[in-house]
Amino acid sequence: PRRGVNHVSGGIGALAHTLVNRIRQHGGEVLYRQQVTQIEAKDGRVTAVITNKGLRQTADFVLANTTPWALNTLLGENSPSYLQRKMQQRKPTWGAFTLYLGVDRAKLPPRLVGHHQVIVDHTQPLGEGNSVFISFADEADSERAPEGKTAVTLSTHTAIAPWWRLRNGSDQPAYLARRAQYTEKMLTAAETAVPGLHSAIDLCLPGTPITFEFYTRRPGGMVGGFPQNSIFNALGPKTGIPNLLLVGDSIFPGQSTAGVTLGGMRVAAAVSAATQPVSLPTHHLTSPFLRLWNINKLIGE
Repeated sequence: PRRGVNHVSGGIGALAHTLVNRIRQHGGEVLYRQQVTQIEAKDGRVTAVITNKGLRQTADFVLANTTPWALNTLLGENSPSYLQRKMQQRKPTWGAFTLYLGVDRAKLPPRLVGHHQVIVDHTQPLGEGNSVFISFADEADSERAPEGKTAVTLSTHTAIAPWWRLRNGSDQPAYLARRAQYTEKMLTAAETAVPGLHSAIDLCLPGTPITFEFYTRRPGGMVGGFPQNSIFNALGPKTGIPNLLLVGDSIFPGQSTAGVTLGGMRVAAAVSAATQPVSLPTHHLTSPFLRLWNINKLIGE
């Protein structure tokens, strides 16, 4: 098994490009700039999805890479009671405040490790700038930054409601002031692990839950799915509609590239078995996947 932290050449977006290419190699089609605005259902089964550009795409199966709240909105009056119960049992999850930096590598300390986690005050709750994750892009990855520069990401968990109260209110300066306050708080915390970081910055782009909702279309800008503290409380892919399944960080085993990949493999196998009962190639069924498949009954499939 692989252990430790690994960098993807070209950044996390390179994974998306790889998936797109693979889909196309197998005869699939990927449509960009099409936002699904409605999922049609009839007689207890999904029949089609409709986009903001008027496209109506029929489907035998729909895999929803979104949150239960977003899925409920897309289904409208066709949302099943099963999905609504699952929503009522769970609180909206956290958001994130992030800083995307472009820094001058020459102004950074030498022999700097790629990842840090800073806790400012261990007696206080984590998040809200009291705990900060810091990740440096691989210096050898020319797709992430120009020569002599480095891309750096800082992040902390944050409650989404306070950001939206300010953003939706009449006091826009208060929202901008909060964003500036969190920016400075994060940079100050990061300086304890990376001295001189502040003075090395050429570019600083902040991201709030409002930013995340804009780019991901997830309600409120929620990130990370649900805490995976018990398999007996984990959310499975079932939605209450047989041919509509959830994928992504909302379902077990939760967030991270590895987590959503395992969850997606499990759903793909279920769809494959339902549509054409042929076993997947054995080289795809890694031991973590088999263990995941064996606990289907515990987490409601």
